[in-house]
Amino acid sequence: MRYLLLIFPAFAALTPAAATPIPADALAPPLFPTAVGTRWVYRDAPQEWSETITAAEKRSGATVITIEKKILKAGGPGVSTLKVEVSNRGVIRVEVNGQKDDIRHYWLKLPAEPGTEWRETWPQGSTVRTRVSNLERITVPAGTYQAIPVEAESKHPAEVVAIRTTSWYAPGVGLVKQDGGSYEILLTSFTPGR
Repeated sequence: MRYLLLIFPAFAALTPAAATPIPADALAPPLFPTAVGTRWVYRDAPQEWSETITAAEKRSGATVITIEKKILKAGGPGVSTLKVEVSNRGVIRVEVNGQKDDIRHYWLKLPAEPGTEWRETWPQGSTVRTRVSNLERITVPAGTYQAIPVEAESKHPAEVVAIRTTSWYAPGVGLVKQDGGSYEILLTSFTPGR
């Protein structure tokens, strides 16, 4: 379940943030890494896993990257993959384990200006309302980053309570932290590709 929330980082709290606006140069390409060999290591105690870009293909003004996830500590599926499209439109998950997504699921929509908001409706009826907040300084085990908080709220018609999560994206690095209330995913190391 926690891995699914990382793959679906659109479940986030919609609370105002008292922070600085995002400077234009922070949003200059590459906002999200696309180089083969880029590697992230995440922890959500007791689980730890790596995610590595294993392929990058240019398509119609976008780069579609393949990310391979490997569990390093504490159970779960051994290896899984996802494909993500990175372009001037945003960072969009398009496929998980060979299955194309039914919708274009934005992790981050560009331009990532504070107040930018979007909605997605999933085939099973869930709705997700996502909003970009002001740039924040975030410290995680991998270091301290200026990061863009993406706050989202997901609601399924059969449920009374919405799921809220905030995901922080550091320009040039990607996801550095995700807080879903009952869990917290932290970046423990980042190695850029070549």
